[in-house]
Amino acid sequence: MAFWKASTNSTAKVALRPIVDIAMNPEFQPLADSLYWERVERARRLTPEQRLMAGPELFDYACTITLSALREQMPEASEAQLLEALRRRLAVKRNVEDIAA
Repeated sequence: MAFWKASTNSTAKVALRPIVDIAMNPEFQPLADSLYWERVERARRLTPEQRLMAGPELFDYACTITLSALREQMPEASEAQLLEALRRRLAVKRNVEDIAA
């Protein structure tokens, strides 16, 4: 099952966008696109060493976002329960990757 699809904008750049559309005020879309492409350009300028270091930083960032979402979904949960829920999600992801390999 695909969760992402390729789309193009007016400058003919291809981007991956979530298939599930999140309501965004249309006037903010050009700004969001611009910020996205700035991040892409910055990433392209990274040295190999910087790219290697970016992996753990991106993982930490993704965990922070996931924990934030879990806090909203489980407002009564303790920090230990939230971390356990994060561990379960990571385990599911690893299992799916193992099956796909």
